[in-house]
Amino acid sequence: MSEIIKEIRRVDDAIVVVVAGELTLREAPKFHGALLELCEESPKHLVVDLSEVSFIDSSGVGTLTDVFRKLNKRGGRLALVGLRKMVRSVFEITRLDQFLAIFDTEEEALRP
Repeated sequence: MSEIIKEIRRVDDAIVVVVAGELTLREAPKFHGALLELCEESPKHLVVDLSEVSFIDSSGVGTLTDVFRKLNKRGGRLALVGLRKMVRSVFEITRLDQFLAIFDTEEEALRP
């Protein structure tokens, strides 16, 4: 498992992944692999809590985009929660906030 993943929880038909630290090229390959393993479980929702992520670069964004596509093909949904201002701005600048489901809290992300 990736060192950046702090916790993995199952909540009903969802998997919640809590991430902490910097999501950069150094961590992205292992993080990507861990998320793809979770996708194999075909969760209805994969919630990635980024509230403890202080920085994300293009490799981190690419990982989340790839996971979004894979889940979408399987009828699942990726939700990002708790983005700090700097992390959220990366998604806004790239306009990925128009495609990815971004919520303030885990509770909002888990609502049907």
